[in-house]
Amino acid sequence: MTRNCGFKDRVKSYIFDFIFFSIFYHLVFLFGVGIIIEVFKIDIRNTDSEKVGIITYNVMIFSFKIYVLFKDFLFKNGSLAKKAMKVKVIDAQTGERPSKKKLILRNIFYITPLTTVVNLAFCFKRLDNLSLGDLITKTRVVYIQDETEDGYVSPN
Repeated sequence: MTRNCGFKDRVKSYIFDFIFFSIFYHLVFLFGVGIIIEVFKIDIRNTDSEKVGIITYNVMIFSFKIYVLFKDFLFKNGSLAKKAMKVKVIDAQTGERPSKKKLILRNIFYITPLTTVVNLAFCFKRLDNLSLGDLITKTRVVYIQDETEDGYVSPN
């Protein structure tokens, strides 16, 4: 029997995803900006820093939203955070990996800070730790279980 992922582990997973995205984004962004400056011979000393800041911020926010929508496609069991936390998203009815449509719909509830807070608060209030996105898409976040030789099933 699978055990639903606890509220604390769900929050840790979300924070881990955010930190991973931030580091990945900054590495890619800085590398990309360096290449663009070099290729197009842009003199950054003569550019309007306010416009560059606004563009950078908007690109980061847009990238994060794209990442949030598609993060569960990165690895077999979901995002890097889910892999690290040893949890996965399953279809509540079949116990299998949900369809891509369900995963995207489920992740829509994490796109803005407000929807994330509402989603996590909903998860916190429920005894089964299901979020609003899980209830709507009929999915669950469960611990990945390993069977030992004697048949005992334990999370982690």
